Amino acid sequence: MEDKKLNYYSKAEKQLLISLINGYSLFGVTESEIIQMLPTKMGKKISETLFYKLKKESIKIKGETEQWLDYYAEYQFVEFYRKRMEELKYVQKNLLKASIQKTEKPKN
Repeated sequence: MEDKKLNYYSKAEKQLLISLINGYSLFGVTESEIIQMLPTKMGKKISETLFYKLKKESIKIKGETEQWLDYYAEYQFVEFYRKRMEELKYVQKNLLKASIQKTEKPKN
């Protein structure tokens, strides 16, 4: 029973493990090295089954995050230029008005 407690991970701990797996993977640490390092960080054993399950989940999350970033970046890019176009229309309209007013002023 005590051995099961050592291998039990709460949802928050699993999220931390996923974050650690992502971090280690980002820096090129091998899977076997990660499996050896995680128990040291967590103070608990981690089975290879759990590791690969969490790694699969981390890859899924990473993909979703990249899709979100791509969409957000694309949307922000379009929105940025839409605002610039509106600003240019405003400036052009005001410059045109000023030009017309200046040319229509009676000369004394």
